[in-house]
Amino acid sequence: MSTASLLQSFPMSLTAMPPMDRRPEPVHRRPAPVQGYALSMLAHAIEYLIDSRLREGGTNADENEAIRIMMACSRAVFHECALHKPMSQRVGQWISQRLKTSEV
Repeated sequence: MSTASLLQSFPMSLTAMPPMDRRPEPVHRRPAPVQGYALSMLAHAIEYLIDSRLREGGTNADENEAIRIMMACSRAVFHECALHKPMSQRVGQWISQRLKTSEV
């Protein structure tokens, strides 16, 4: 069973992103050590389940549900990580704020 056909067997979208007209800016997050460990363990567990399905073939509703639950947990942990703006964005915002206050 190919990866593409395996991913199509999931009823839920893996990206869960609505279509957009323009490309969104990337979100940078800085996980705490515990969050990084949780993300790593979840990723390994998901990868293990998907790889075992590719080797054994067939689909199992319980495995589908387990993968979806682990993916949802992974997204939840990721969204709890602290946002981190790159230096270029912080400097750009600082300059634009300074220009706005000097115009008034």
